[in-house]
Amino acid sequence: MHSKNKELESSESVIYASYIHIYGIYMTEYTTILVHKETKERLANLKEYGRESYEELINKLITVYEKLRGEGELSEETKKNIAIARKQIREGKGISTKELMAELDI
Repeated sequence: MHSKNKELESSESVIYASYIHIYGIYMTEYTTILVHKETKERLANLKEYGRESYEELINKLITVYEKLRGEGELSEETKKNIAIARKQIREGKGISTKELMAELDI
């Protein structure tokens, strides 16, 4: 019986190691999420420029949510800076996250 437990422990370790390996591989890849059509339309309406990807939009929403959750309401200065940045983006003066990452070699 003792050897059976060793076999079980051994196989659990292999499964765990495999899981970690697979998890590490897929962290850099994309996935598909299912949302209702209405949710997709709401997301599309939040885009600040036509070529803004859903990846960028969702990350922006997460950042704002985390900021609000962590610190409460945004300061007036932060709100003003966000409004200025949004205006610049609408005027085509900004760059996408993808372009910024390429520029920074990330």
